[in-house]
Amino acid sequence: MSRIKVTHTSTSKRVSSDSYLFYNPKFLNLRHHQLVCNSLFENDKLIAQIHFNLSENEAISLPYAPFGGVDISTADSGHVSLLLEKAIDHIRNTGAIETITIKSLPQDYNLQLFEIQDSTLKNLGFDVTANDYMQYIPITDLDFRNLIDSDKNRYLNKSEQLKFEKLPNHKLKEAYRLIKKGRDDKGYALSMTLEEVEDLGKSFPENILIFGVFLDEVMVAASICIKVNNDILYDFHHDDDANYRSLSPTVFLIQEMYRYCQNNQYKILDLGGSMIDGKINQGLFNFKKSLGALASTKVSYRLKL
Repeated sequence: MSRIKVTHTSTSKRVSSDSYLFYNPKFLNLRHHQLVCNSLFENDKLIAQIHFNLSENEAISLPYAPFGGVDISTADSGHVSLLLEKAIDHIRNTGAIETITIKSLPQDYNLQLFEIQDSTLKNLGFDVTANDYMQYIPITDLDFRNLIDSDKNRYLNKSEQLKFEKLPNHKLKEAYRLIKKGRDDKGYALSMTLEEVEDLGKSFPENILIFGVFLDEVMVAASICIKVNNDILYDFHHDDDANYRSLSPTVFLIQEMYRYCQNNQYKILDLGGSMIDGKINQGLFNFKKSLGALASTKVSYRLKL
């Protein structure tokens, strides 16, 4: 007979070697400072975890990551339900927390886990507070030009003189500054400062990938990507230099990132969200869709205690 127990501690271990980066204990400790790690063990083997950051009267999984929720080696409704029930009871018993918020993983990262977690949270009384979307390109054997629309194919024809490079980590600052200038010009803010991205790069040098597009020796577009796990590459931020936009360096950049994913056995190139202030940015959404990107739901849930 299996022996199952749930513990509640301030420290955690990885559920599996291929858990998402955002569940890595080192990542969690970079920006989360009041962590509670709820862990489910079966016969003394770690099976599943969910992390919450406690802040004033709210527990959030996870505030400083794209998503939180349950990390589990094999999606199992019984294990997910038990872990969530015990985690909620523990948080309720602190007496200080009034609301619990859980940000789900994107649906297409792991459809089975997404559906189990969704139904379990609703059964436990959670309300849906947000339905966001991320967009991703599935990595297949198809050539990138077969995925994109006719306009983007014409754009690529302008890019023949451009060169793509995977850059060493010491180029992070240069890439970030190019991206930040592009975002500033459009009136959009970056979600992390240069210092925060540098700290992430120092902690996870193998998980931060920097790509650049060059015209001769001039960097005209760049992307900072995060290796989420062995299957998923997350295009954390990219942009181009407005002075070279007529060459369509961003479309060329994403084509080459797609090819990089093909050559390195990734299954998903995550192009990030397309929401601003809770609403779809239609122009951004359509641009990603024209590159062959599919939409995937990300749900936020809240329980009032």
